[in-house]
Amino acid sequence: CCLTLGTGVGGGVVIEGKLLKGARGVASELGHMVVDEDGMECYCGSRGCLEAYASGSAILRMAQEKGFAVSSAKEVARLAFEGDDEAKGIFEEMGRYLGVGLANIVNIFNPEVIVIGGKVADAWPLFGPRALEEMKKRAFPYSAEGVQVTKALLGDEAALWGGVALMKQRDADR
Repeated sequence: CCLTLGTGVGGGVVIEGKLLKGARGVASELGHMVVDEDGMECYCGSRGCLEAYASGSAILRMAQEKGFAVSSAKEVARLAFEGDDEAKGIFEEMGRYLGVGLANIVNIFNPEVIVIGGKVADAWPLFGPRALEEMKKRAFPYSAEGVQVTKALLGDEAALWGGVALMKQRDADR
């Protein structure tokens, strides 16, 4: 499985080397799994979606709600890396919600690996430990102990290479 944490939260699930597309080609909307049933309203119209808590837009919103004069999640991360406790708290909260989402992924798909990518993943040290802690607390223990959660290595090129792989799969399916 792959989660891309950027402006929103994207996802992809690969099973036996093939991207899971679903009946209508829109499977793996992992950013819209509900992680808090009474939570924030998401732009999709639902409430408590992972995207409303674990995206760059969510981090920026949480910071602005706390009075930070910032214009990007990157600025919030910089403040947290510099030691601002309130900024660190935003990433802790984000990590908790991400951990709930990761536990759902583990329980549903039982993956070997979950790759976390996107610009927000650059702040992994700020939210990763909390996300893993929450995942392990909520997922089936047997499944959680075997899954490897890792930061994506391809950076900004991940989407490009994913597109290439999807085109190759489509051609092979013809």
